[in-house]
Amino acid sequence: MTDPNYKWLYHYWYWKTQYTMRNTGYLDLYLYTSHLRREYFDGRDCDKGELTEDEYTKWYLLTKMNEDIDPSLSKEKSSILLKAREVVRHKIRDYKVWGMVRINQDYIIDEMCKGHELVDIIEALIPAYNNPTSMCAGAILLCNIDKHNETITFKVRYQSDITAIISEVEKFTAFAKQQSRHHISKNVVKTAYDGEDYKITASLRGYIPANESGSNDDRFTIEKSKRAREILEKNASIKYETRGDISRIIGLWIWDYIQENGGTQANARRTLETFKSEQLKKLGKFEVSDRQFDRWVSRTKACIEAAEVLEIK
Repeated sequence: MTDPNYKWLYHYWYWKTQYTMRNTGYLDLYLYTSHLRREYFDGRDCDKGELTEDEYTKWYLLTKMNEDIDPSLSKEKSSILLKAREVVRHKIRDYKVWGMVRINQDYIIDEMCKGHELVDIIEALIPAYNNPTSMCAGAILLCNIDKHNETITFKVRYQSDITAIISEVEKFTAFAKQQSRHHISKNVVKTAYDGEDYKITASLRGYIPANESGSNDDRFTIEKSKRAREILEKNASIKYETRGDISRIIGLWIWDYIQENGGTQANARRTLETFKSEQLKKLGKFEVSDRQFDRWVSRTKACIEAAEVLEIK
């Protein structure tokens, strides 16, 4: 999809997750979750391939669920699950990222030098259930369109101002309403709160099928991307422009090189200019001044410490 708001949101979400997954506080929570998972599976380590895919999926779902824990579980395992759920809530509440992985910037550089757009590379890396258009107003919205029952359901996590969220949902569904063949008298028809998450169900009666000008799902995604971008840009600390992506890629490459090799900035620069010179030229960086290099390092460090997409140039 080439919509500029959709592209902006995908790029922003990618950088948000990559900075966060290098943040010390987030890494501590990640390592603690891994420790709890090993305890739950009697010492077997997922990172060493000692868990089956079904076991890992089971763990993932158990830590995300709000339902009561199976009473047949031992007290020890029940306690582990409760701790893991609290860690997951902490990660989502404080860092607002979930289900992503740390991406090697060498891969991003290689793909971009082949002529691929960053948004296309990111789309291939982000699982469908983590679509960043599901993010709005500082909450996490999981969106499901049910065309058979003509409804759309949003699941909202960790957001106290439910009135503001309902307002945003109504703005999203208003786009579908404009496309409908029938009058929709009221968009939001039901809300429910289970003590932790909100579920908001809105009517999509008259939601017309796809036609030659594009599917309604595409139109809805475009509108939702626009609204999410507008909300994010109201945050004064977020300073993101797609034209700074190359600087962000190189900045993260330098950061990872230093962290993984125990090197210095000088070593990282020599390696970058010796082994990446041709790729840098393809990315439009023909010469790198001392000031530019220092800026990449300092601004990348600031983004990682804040776990946010700050100004890079």
